[in-house]
Amino acid sequence: MSLALLLATAGCVAPTSGFPERITNLAPRVLNLWRGSVIAALAVGVTV
Repeated sequence: MSLALLLATAGCVAPTSGFPERITNLAPRVLNLWRGSVIAALAVGVTV
C-alpha cells in the first residue's frame, strides 16, 4: 500500500502537489480544499 502511494505521488512537487501556478489570491484555499478531500478519500478507502 505504501509503495503504491509512493509511486502515485512521485511526480508531484511538494508546494503545489502537481497543480498549476497560482493566479488568484484564493488559490491557497482551493489547494488546501483539494488536499483535504484527497486525505479524506484515502482515509475512507483505507477504512472500507
